[in-house]
Amino acid sequence: MGVFCLAVASGMLIWGNTLLQPYLAGNWFLVYWLVFLVFTSGAIGIGLLDFFALRHSMKMEHKEMLARVLAEARVQDPPGETDERGPLRR
Repeated sequence: MGVFCLAVASGMLIWGNTLLQPYLAGNWFLVYWLVFLVFTSGAIGIGLLDFFALRHSMKMEHKEMLARVLAEARVQDPPGETDERGPLRR
């Protein structure tokens, strides 16, 4: 959806400054560029939503990976004498 908005906005920018420039006068000029602004804002908004969703999923994967590694480290820890700081090494 974001790529679609970006493609439409890019096309409108090119067409508005070249092919359609003689036909855009008065209210049509304003309407055309407001529609361009809507598509541009849509592309930016969708891009930001995608960024935040990706960042959130990366944080969750990092937490899961850290929990898995710590759980594996506890399982591999050899039995022995321990104190409040952990296993005693001799």
